[in-house]
Amino acid sequence: MELQKFPTELLDSIFSHYDPFPNDPVPTSSHFRELRLLCTAFCRSTTPLAFKRVRLCGFNREAFERIVSLSQRPELARYVTAFEYKVVEHVSPRTDRPAIDLIG
Repeated sequence: MELQKFPTELLDSIFSHYDPFPNDPVPTSSHFRELRLLCTAFCRSTTPLAFKRVRLCGFNREAFERIVSLSQRPELARYVTAFEYKVVEHVSPRTDRPAIDLIG
């Protein structure tokens, strides 16, 4: 049977049980984004999973542009149920101390 003709309901059920990192308390969505590229049947079934959790891991223009881009695509943004931001400790270049120490 060709993947294009595989029943969507069956693929949805299979992918809903797929955990690429069973030991990771916060599984990544990148595997689902890669699976979307295989064929239209996989794209239909994995898109909701690929965009369910959005992570922002850098405090930079590129990271925020990705979030803005996603928010401007309602066909993808509607699947987002969780937004995570990984806080990175910044160090002052003059003191080599964490920036939080300089504030308080």
